[in-house]
Amino acid sequence: MNVRISRSVCCFASIAAVAAAAGLVSARPPQYTWRIPGVPDFDQVRGAIFNVPGLPGNGSMYCYPTAAVNWMNYIASRGYPLVSPGPGFKGQPYGNVYNQITETIDTMGAEMNTSETGGTGINGAIAGIEAFLDDAYPGDFTVQWWSCSRGVCPNYSTITNNMRDGRVVILGIGWYSADDEIEGNFNRGGGHAVSLTGADDYFLPSRTWRYTDPGSTDGQLFNQGVYVTHSTGVEMQNWNFNNTVNATLPRLMAYTSAFIDNYGVITPKFGWAARPDLTGIDQITAPLHPTHANPFLPPVHSFESPDGTPIVDVLMHPQLDRVLIRTAGNPATGFPGGISVCMADSSVHLIRDNAGVQAMVFSRNLELFVLEGQTLSRYTEDERGNLQRSMIRSLTVTFDAMGYDDRSDEVVLISGGRGRIARFDQELVQVGPEEHLPDGVNPTGPFTFALWPDDTYIIADAGAGELIHLARREAARGREHILLARQSFPELHGAGKVSMQDIHFAHRVMLPAGGFIREYQRTPTGFERVVGGRFDGMPAGPFADFSASRSNFDPALHTGPGWETVEPTEFGEVVPTCDADVNQNGKVEFGDITTVLARFGQASLAGDLGDADLDGDCDFADITFVLAYFGTDCR
Repeated sequence: MNVRISRSVCCFASIAAVAAAAGLVSARPPQYTWRIPGVPDFDQVRGAIFNVPGLPGNGSMYCYPTAAVNWMNYIASRGYPLVSPGPGFKGQPYGNVYNQITETIDTMGAEMNTSETGGTGINGAIAGIEAFLDDAYPGDFTVQWWSCSRGVCPNYSTITNNMRDGRVVILGIGWYSADDEIEGNFNRGGGHAVSLTGADDYFLPSRTWRYTDPGSTDGQLFNQGVYVTHSTGVEMQNWNFNNTVNATLPRLMAYTSAFIDNYGVITPKFGWAARPDLTGIDQITAPLHPTHANPFLPPVHSFESPDGTPIVDVLMHPQLDRVLIRTAGNPATGFPGGISVCMADSSVHLIRDNAGVQAMVFSRNLELFVLEGQTLSRYTEDERGNLQRSMIRSLTVTFDAMGYDDRSDEVVLISGGRGRIARFDQELVQVGPEEHLPDGVNPTGPFTFALWPDDTYIIADAGAGELIHLARREAARGREHILLARQSFPELHGAGKVSMQDIHFAHRVMLPAGGFIREYQRTPTGFERVVGGRFDGMPAGPFADFSASRSNFDPALHTGPGWETVEPTEFGEVVPTCDADVNQNGKVEFGDITTVLARFGQASLAGDLGDADLDGDCDFADITFVLAYFGTDCR
């Protein structure tokens, strides 16, 4: 694209230049760098003429579908070729390839329910990406989307960690203006979406994001512009927003008033599982493998037991950048056990010692709920992402298992022995009277359960070795539960925690049993084993958890005129894409040639380490490519 930078952006650049000349800004190299090569920069602005199809409204409101299709092409090139528009770095400005990309963006927009005048809502973006990926690889991908809600907001570290670990991110930009009447308040006047492709200075106050922007900077309606990578400084700043929310958000400093107030994470489904000997946990299957290794903060794929005692539960954080483990403890050696959070930087922090913890679940607003005998506790994240106990409720009766209903935003407790179900809201207040399990349904042994948005439950009863499917519905006497299916499987005796698969209402579940992950599919009359699924047969101890599609979308907070898409008028600084900087040290130099030679003949996917020209292999052409950009400063 021929770049046109707005007046306000130029002003920011001038201030930065003056500060650097005065010695106020250090010229040090970044301490943390991460680049995702091979991400296209498709234009959202696409008009119709002759045999060129175009997009509704010339695509002016199609930033979310376009940012998503950037990632669909990247995902297709990273081992999932059936994802439209297929693999290959599709940068042709005219012709069939250009039309193919237009049609793919149009299809994505239809799945997202994008309006040519209002743009795309967050809920539509989630549903559209899920449907798009499920069409090619049913159940293999998850989509998380997080916005400001109940004090939890997007932050630089969590977003960057997801990118660093091989997941792909869409940044949702909110265009804000300072309130003329209320000091310190910003009002949202529209939004935009970009594809996050790089980060610098993870550890230090000065932070930078790189991204491809669907907004057209050259104004061309009928052809694809030259791919461009943009860059902006990022600062975490606290303000009042829309006179309703006080929050600390990433502010994009290359713009007048742009804040990241929502973001989406797309990843192939992956999990964490306890080892069979319970000495630690390992990641089972990886997300999209990071294309370049980072020497400062490599991805973490395993953790040891924090206190050396057996692992007795595993729970993935909804934002995917950390995982919780519970250890049994050993009174004889003085180790109490408890709940620890394992971070993406490999650190481990104890958040609750073991006082009889039975179960733990996360809400869709990132609160952690812990069941301990006759005590139900809530843990809330502070601004640094640390979990602090914020509320506790004493229960008059005991329960055996706990789950979370994302649809109703309620904690669900089940007592198998008493045949009762109780629900609690975020303030730990019981919602209505206890409800009855169906006659004859009394899980006898340790059991867990998962809930679907269609008001049904799957219970995995390890004592009886069976799966139970229940439905909850309104009746004349109040809410009741009916038995839909019940089936025994010998291998489920002693099974671990049940997890749901993300295939739309298909009621597929996964759980560790007998040292392996097992998958089961609901049928019209019961359940059946699924052989050859993504995780089926993988070795695992009795405790595992898997990524799941979730969001904290709140119509009251995240809809309305201010949340409509607005075609951007500002663009961040244009920076080199620097695909030739294969060792990611910020400069194209001899080290990159050495890296190519070390990886010669080993690359197999576009963007693999050593594949500087993004053609899916590592050969002499990559050396030529590095030499063509030799000396380029990528910082």
